[in-house]
Amino acid sequence: MLRLRGSNLLLLAPSHTSIATLQPRFRWSPVDNATGYDVKLMDREERILWRQSVTSPEVQFSGDAYKLVGGQKYWWRVTARQGEEVL
Repeated sequence: MLRLRGSNLLLLAPSHTSIATLQPRFRWSPVDNATGYDVKLMDREERILWRQSVTSPEVQFSGDAYKLVGGQKYWWRVTARQGEEVL
């Protein structure tokens, strides 16, 4: 698990691990009073490859807009929101 600075949000999976799928499911702990989450998937240079806004603390990467490549490192980030306000 990975705790983000200044937040009680924990990245649950995948976290600090290799995965065997090119369509991972991202999961994190829910944040009190959050009405939505913005999820970003980035490459090693932190270019945003995919982003999704969801209301639940998980999302499936579909690979529609970008295809992941085996053996590469990717980073993901979640921002909790309450309406338009960033928590």
